[in-house]
Amino acid sequence: MPRPAAKAMVKTNLRPEEDVTAYLKSKEVNPSDELARLKLLARVQAQKELLKEEERMRLSPALLPIGVSAAHTKAKEGSKGSGYPENPNTAYLESVSAKPIEEVGASRFGDLRYRIRRGKILRGVTESAIDSDLPGLIRGHLTEDVYGDAGDLVLLPNGACLVGEYRSGGIAEGQISLYVVWTRVQLPNGIVVTLDSAGSDPLGRAGMTGPVDHHYLQRFGSSLLSSFFSVSVATLGVNGQDRYNSTAAYRTGLANAFGQTASQEFQQNATIQNTIRPPQGTEISILVNKDLSFEQVLTTTEARE
Repeated sequence: MPRPAAKAMVKTNLRPEEDVTAYLKSKEVNPSDELARLKLLARVQAQKELLKEEERMRLSPALLPIGVSAAHTKAKEGSKGSGYPENPNTAYLESVSAKPIEEVGASRFGDLRYRIRRGKILRGVTESAIDSDLPGLIRGHLTEDVYGDAGDLVLLPNGACLVGEYRSGGIAEGQISLYVVWTRVQLPNGIVVTLDSAGSDPLGRAGMTGPVDHHYLQRFGSSLLSSFFSVSVATLGVNGQDRYNSTAAYRTGLANAFGQTASQEFQQNATIQNTIRPPQGTEISILVNKDLSFEQVLTTTEARE
């Protein structure tokens, strides 16, 4: 039985990029409709490329907050429970931005000649030394006159007595300054002013500095001594020809006992806190924590210009 003749393959020998219209005619497609569809596809593709570029710029490392990566941002957008830690700086910024703007009414101070406003810095020196091992009081005095905010009357004279307090404990490893609170200032004319303000060094950094005792001997001395005895006992009388016998077993057990003792003493003494000892005559600054008014207790004749 003769096979049916195969349909002849029609080859147009036309390339779409050379003649789009002829190509569409050879496919029996309306050129105008196909061109419109291609233009629409081109616009859609251009829009997709624009969106991709915007997404790339948004996730660019140069535009992200510090410590946040593009992967972190995508995971956070995709799922709130992704498990990635939130950057604390970004969280703080978001919390501040979410707060409503509070309207605060302005107030007017009284006579500025008799007022020392919050933020004023008082200069002085200590009259007593400090040891942070135990809490206690501290005494000092001002080393310069303190004028009212008007700048013409001396409200706190040079030499006025300062009284403060400091506490013991709570000194972290590496801490070199002691937190001091100055509670009051006493004037020679009997006026007493409550300060309750923190002390600082001459540059305004919180705390008083001084020599620091790290207690290295107490921390490591006993453990090093126990370790020395452990090594000495383990190696005493040992030579290359010794065999493992009862004497060697005794030495090993005694050395292990000394080693355990050294480890226990080291763990106990490692918690000893540093001792800070600011000496007598240490320069101090006091950043006034409240507004001080002398209107009720001081007259113009009592104040010194």
